[in-house]
Amino acid sequence: MIKQLLQKYLQHGHKALRFHNSVHRDLHKIQPQLAQPTSWPENWVIMHYKTYPGTEQLVLPKIREFNTPPLLQVLQNRRSQQSTLPKQITRETLSKILEYAAGLRSTKDEKRHYPSAGARYPIEIYLLIPQHAVLGIESGIYHYHVVNHTLEKINDTNGFMNAVQPLPDPGNTVLTIILSAIWVRSFEKYHNVGYKTTLLETGHLAQNILLMATSLQLCSHPFIAFDEKKLHQALQLPKGESVLYGITISA
Repeated sequence: MIKQLLQKYLQHGHKALRFHNSVHRDLHKIQPQLAQPTSWPENWVIMHYKTYPGTEQLVLPKIREFNTPPLLQVLQNRRSQQSTLPKQITRETLSKILEYAAGLRSTKDEKRHYPSAGARYPIEIYLLIPQHAVLGIESGIYHYHVVNHTLEKINDTNGFMNAVQPLPDPGNTVLTIILSAIWVRSFEKYHNVGYKTTLLETGHLAQNILLMATSLQLCSHPFIAFDEKKLHQALQLPKGESVLYGITISA
């Protein structure tokens, strides 16, 4: 029995290694063109971001100065955990998390606070905000407009909770952040290598969110326990966009 299990795991490992090697073969193929930025097509240079025209733009306050613990302390304090008591957070707190974890580093070049291969930025951010969870913001499913630093309401919360159950202590969650990928943004430049860079970028962004939550004395808990089909329906995602990761925030 043990021998059979080992053989099964080795087979999966070999499949992963073959995919890993194929990705790097693609990288070697495209390196000559990547090395000549003056000849790049326009769609390799434009920085993309998603918008929902016609939806109400809920403006988030921009907060330039606030006290946070030292970085080393934040790193040491970060845990995957949920609060035991349901509490509200302010719109200002939500704004800090989004702006400094995922927002623009500068309006001059639209680069963000996390690394992205070729500045393709394939990751989009959605938020589930329950009733009375964030002061001054009604419940719903929102998309984060990174350039305007606004929230765009795209749906109510009905189908969302069924898609992400079971969450750890969902009743105490004041905010659920969902990270999705629009694959073409990376693939059109990096081909199959774009799959790897997109997953790496998701991790960079998620860690920013976790550390910002910790610095604001909030609890955070990453998860991948969701029904992908139901969640796509709740978020109204088009073909070519996939949910990758979720993070709950509690006060």
